[in-house]
Order: sequence, then structure tokens, then C-alpha cells
Amino acid sequence: MATTPSIPDILNIAKVTRVLLDKANAEAIIWNKPLSNPMLLQQLWVLTKDVEDVYGYDANYSGLQNVADLLYGLCNPAAVYLITNGGSSVIPGGVGSLINNPIKITGSNFVDATNWDGANSDGVTIQSNYTLQVFYNEINRFLTEGVEWNRTLTGFTITIAGFDATTTNLNDIFYVFISA
Repeated sequence: MATTPSIPDILNIAKVTRVLLDKANAEAIIWNKPLSNPMLLQQLWVLTKDVEDVYGYDANYSGLQNVADLLYGLCNPAAVYLITNGGSSVIPGGVGSLINNPIKITGSNFVDATNWDGANSDGVTIQSNYTLQVFYNEINRFLTEGVEWNRTLTGFTITIAGFDATTTNLNDIFYVFISA
């Protein structure tokens, strides 16, 4: 079983991932193919910058390793191999295979007005031990757990006043980030 690289290695892995992703995005545009996740470059940049800044300020800061692990989970396995010189493509936490991450869902994936039960077009089964982060594309930010959403056994419930995935928010887009 592989271990999670150090935070400086994770930062380097993220930087290599950004280069590889930028190349893949450029090729997709040239060949008129859809981008797998148009927001991933920005997400990687923001998380890398946050981890770098906090690590430079206090390498033992509470929660830093959790954010670094999230960043690591978004990274390209090829970048992991390059930086760790033969590293693994296993997501931190010991899961034996890659998880398609993030999962894109819309209001139509919800089972009712506010509940998402894990149904997705990527075929990922949401395990109860996964940590989820929910990015709400319509407001361009991550939602706050316990305030705007709550975790359920296989998904989450949106608790934003007026949210209704069956009517007004049917076409809204969410990206669900998974940490194992």
C-alpha cells in the first residue's frame, strides 16, 4: 500500500499535474473535443497556492494535511510517478483504485427537491467513508458543510433556503470532490 507523499512533494505533483492538464486541454481544444473538467486547472491553482501559503507560514497548521490530501486526490497519476520516482496511483487513504474525481451532477440527478443519493453518470458508488466537498457552479464556490449542505450515507442534502432541484434549480451544476 502506498503512502501519501510529503506536502512539498504534493505541491510539486500538483504543479506537474497542472502542466499535464494544460497540455491535455490544449489538445482537446485543437481537436474540438470536450474538456473533461474545465474548472480543474483553476481548482488546482487555488488549492496549490493555499497549501503553499499556509505551509510557508506554519508547516504544522491544523487542517493543512487534509487540504494537501484533497489536492493530492485531484492530481494526475503520471505526475505522482514523476515526482515520487515510481510512486503509486492510489488515492490517499488506501483505496485500491482511482476514483473519477470530481463528479459532475445537475439538479436532474437529485431524487427530490434537496436530496442527492449518489446517482451520477460516472458510475462512481459513493461510500459512507468518503469525504465529500460540494462545489456549486452557479455561485462559483464550495458550499459550507453543516450550513449549506449535510452529508448523508450515500450523498448529501442541500439546505440552502429556496433550493429546489426539481424546478428552479433543475439545470444547476455541482461538482462533488471525493477524498477517500
